[in-house]
Amino acid sequence: MNTTELSARVNGALVRPGDAGWDQARLFHSGIGEPDLIVRAAAVEDVRAAVAYAAAHDLPIGVRGGGHSAWGTVPGVS
Repeated sequence: MNTTELSARVNGALVRPGDAGWDQARLFHSGIGEPDLIVRAAAVEDVRAAVAYAAAHDLPIGVRGGGHSAWGTVPGVS
């Protein structure tokens, strides 16, 4: 997956499989599929960019907010 365009649009970190810290970053993972990419949003604009990127590339998304919440798919988004 080419994430160069997304990387240029977010201030937070993109964590990809094989990156240092990948295993730690995906610890929140619920076991429903395997994430392809994790966006650690630093601002609302990062969330917007990540959702727009996923929509443009027909990618499913999962959202986790806060330090204690579980993640799940967003209703209405495949």
